[in-house]
Amino acid sequence: MTGIFSVHLVRGKSGAINFNVDNNIQMKLRSRKDTSAGAVKKITLLDGLGLSGSYNIMADSFKFSQLSISARTNLFEKFNITANGTLDPYLTNSNGDRIDKYVWSKHPLSLGRLVSGSIALQKPVQGRK
Repeated sequence: MTGIFSVHLVRGKSGAINFNVDNNIQMKLRSRKDTSAGAVKKITLLDGLGLSGSYNIMADSFKFSQLSISARTNLFEKFNITANGTLDPYLTNSNGDRIDKYVWSKHPLSLGRLVSGSIALQKPVQGRK
C-alpha cells in the first residue's frame, strides 16, 4: 500500500525520533568582464542532497536505523541523474555480523557502511511540434 501514512509494527518499547535533511548545493559565478550587480549567475550543482533515518531512544541496542541518502541533479538541462543509497551506521565483526558500535568510532569521517545503492540516468524525450 502506498500513501502518506505508514504503520510500523515493533516488538517491545519504541520511542523513535525521525530526522530528514534535504538541501540543494549552488555556486555563484561572477563574470570577469561585467562588474554590475547582475553579473553574478547562480549555478545549481545538486538539486537535492538528502539524509534521513531515525533513532529509537527506547531500544536496548542498535538505536540508529539504517540511514538513507539521496542526490539528484540535472546535467546540461538534458539529463537527470538520481542516486540513492542505504548506509548501516554499525560496525561488523570478523564474521560479518553487526555489532553495537558505530562506524564513526573507528572511521570518524564515515556515515556508515554502504548496504545498497542505485543510480538512474534519465533523458526526457519530447515529440515534434
